[in-house]
Amino acid sequence: MNARIAAVLTALHGPAWRRRYGTEFHALLEELPATPDVVVSAAGSAFTSRAPALAAIGALALAAAVLALGPVASDREAIATANVACATHVAQFASDGNSRC
Repeated sequence: MNARIAAVLTALHGPAWRRRYGTEFHALLEELPATPDVVVSAAGSAFTSRAPALAAIGALALAAAVLALGPVASDREAIATANVACATHVAQFASDGNSRC
């Protein structure tokens, strides 16, 4: 494989991973042919070396989106329906003493 491609595939990995394995990985990639299987495998390795950081970023992005967007329209409709049903049950409770809310 071309040294430049090997360097790019090595650079895709996380910094801690590169410090530990980067030199050997780069040397191994230079010895292997640049087939699609080898390139995809090396890129997949880069993704898994960064997976914990990506998972944390994804969780934060999801939490921010939920907080920013609030409940979706279907959720708001379900909440409104539940509130009406609850108000009906509260009114019935006042008359028969049996709460269902």
